[in-house]
Amino acid sequence: MKGVDHRAVFWIPFLVTIILFSVFVFTFEYHSMQVAKRQLDEHARIIGDDLWHFNHPSAVEYLKLAANTSHYQHVSVVYKNGQIFEEVFSNTPTLWERVGIRLQLVHRVLLSSPVRYNKRSIGRIEAIWLPQTLFPSVLVFSFMNLLLIIFFLYQRVSREKIFLEEKVRERTEDLYEQKIEGELINKYLESVSNEFQALLDNSPVGILFNDFNRVIKRVNSEITRITGYLPEELIGGTTRIFYESKEIYEKHGRRNYPVLKREGFLQMDSEILRKDGTPVLCRWHARVITGVHDISGVVWILEDISLQQKMEKEILRVKKLESVGVLAGGIAHDFNNLLMAILGNISLAATMTRDNENVQEFLAIAEKASNRAKDLTSKLLTFASGGEPVKTAESLPQLLEDSASFVLSGSNVMCLYEFDDDVWPVKMDKGQINQVTQNLVLNAKQSMASGGTVTISCDNIDDGTLIPGLSKRAYVRLRVRDEGSGIEQSNLERIFDPYFSTKGKDANKGSGLGLAIVHSIVSKHGGLITVDSTVGEGSLFTVYMPAVPEAQPVSEYRTDTAAVFGKGRVLVMDDNRDICNVARNMLDYLGYESEEVYNGHDAVTLYERGLKQGERFDVAIMDLTIPGGMGAEEAVKLILAVDPKAKVIVSSGYVRDVVLENYQAYGFCANVSKPYQLSELSSVLKKVLDG
Repeated sequence: MKGVDHRAVFWIPFLVTIILFSVFVFTFEYHSMQVAKRQLDEHARIIGDDLWHFNHPSAVEYLKLAANTSHYQHVSVVYKNGQIFEEVFSNTPTLWERVGIRLQLVHRVLLSSPVRYNKRSIGRIEAIWLPQTLFPSVLVFSFMNLLLIIFFLYQRVSREKIFLEEKVRERTEDLYEQKIEGELINKYLESVSNEFQALLDNSPVGILFNDFNRVIKRVNSEITRITGYLPEELIGGTTRIFYESKEIYEKHGRRNYPVLKREGFLQMDSEILRKDGTPVLCRWHARVITGVHDISGVVWILEDISLQQKMEKEILRVKKLESVGVLAGGIAHDFNNLLMAILGNISLAATMTRDNENVQEFLAIAEKASNRAKDLTSKLLTFASGGEPVKTAESLPQLLEDSASFVLSGSNVMCLYEFDDDVWPVKMDKGQINQVTQNLVLNAKQSMASGGTVTISCDNIDDGTLIPGLSKRAYVRLRVRDEGSGIEQSNLERIFDPYFSTKGKDANKGSGLGLAIVHSIVSKHGGLITVDSTVGEGSLFTVYMPAVPEAQPVSEYRTDTAAVFGKGRVLVMDDNRDICNVARNMLDYLGYESEEVYNGHDAVTLYERGLKQGERFDVAIMDLTIPGGMGAEEAVKLILAVDPKAKVIVSSGYVRDVVLENYQAYGFCANVSKPYQLSELSSVLKKVLDG
């Protein structure tokens, strides 16, 4: 029991035993003494009545017998005057009693009883009585002590048993608690291990741990995605599995591990072989672990940078195109202004000399050459920031058939069309996508000098995220496949670079802009173009264009080729005086009155003056960009502020996508791109004035 002094408990039974034994001995002695006294009284009577005068020897013998039987040490008969009549000693004391008497361990009691004769006291009898409790007491005491010893031993054993049982119970509880704690620790460690493995498996990069013998100890699930190997196929083996040959494996070890042991970390780009044998470019990050929790080795982090490298090359290609575009945009803008003066005057001259066949022939040649120059500037503008597509929802299949049949007309190449039903409309610039189609079909045609088949297919893609490089939206997929000579793998990465061509240096060699233009147009439409090719089997170009499934295709607007005459007052604003002159000449020929200004500020002033004087302009044609001055975008706001019903046409040789695609949002009612001819100008004017 806790909190109890076991030594005090141990002595309590001893004290109780001694007290009980003492009481017992005292009681027993007192009783024995009373018996001895009664016996002495009896001896006195017998001696006094029967033996006092008659037989002295008999009395002596009687006294001896009484002394021996009554356990008297000494018996004497004393007269009344104190004189001893007879005295006898007992021979019964044992050796132990004699020793006890000598050592004064035995208590002696003097007993006395009067001797009467004829009822008269004649003396007394005295006896020294020896208590008979010595040996019984010793025996009892010994027996009781033996019992006590047994009891105490039993108590001790019981206490030890209880103590041991308590210790066993406490130890059992401790062991149980340790077991529970161990189970909790094991569960925690298992949970931590699972969390750690989950962390590893959900890491966006591959993680691999190997020892300094390059034996793989642990991998995460991303390693499986990168390499194609399951964890059980890798763990226990070496990293030799990732290399094409033993020589390459050993070369990497000789090159990398000395650096790791010296620096403690390493970063490198290196190709490894997947399980299917295809190479994959990875970026390796390594860090050495030495003696941490008895763990030594190298932790490798692998990133599959194949797509990243491809995207970096794509970005570089786009930057090249942008660089060309900056240059092309500036050239195209000035060139279009020059062509405006040339084509405008040619169209006027052709109209005024219809009866002169010789002049008409020369003008037709000049117009054809100018239109070819116009097409060239259109191609250049594709690279320029101002050459953004003017997009409307259009049907792609019909455009593909028209473009392909035009390119393949008269050739030995046949075209097959594989269009799904209900192909979604595409938000596109029809002119630019027509150019894309013509360039792709033309490339296919030129790759099959001996003839063959071009297959054009078109289908819907619900979710672009399934295709690397596309966003989560709907697309229409266009594929152009040929049976030509194919493209070398080394040339595929450069196939969309400006001025790169695989054609020989002869009359048929292209400018190297065809596929670069295609790539630029597709990119500006928010699409993607890819190419796959096998030498000797042919090439497959795939174009993904953003679709608008809910839209209805816009009907094609065609202007009449003949000039349309009209009446009204027209304000012309352009910083180039030659363009103002040719525009006014065309307007005069068409029957319109016109005035010219060279910046937006003068245009607003002249328009307000005409409005106040009652000579309101019916329409204004304004150049979008005026170097160093106010352009059409700002001027139209001021004109509409004074005349909300004003009709303003925006014109530019360097069109910006925001204004051209959404010209109505900026207050314009139409647009006409430079260089424009007489028929184009007349059609736009008629449409605006009739509207």
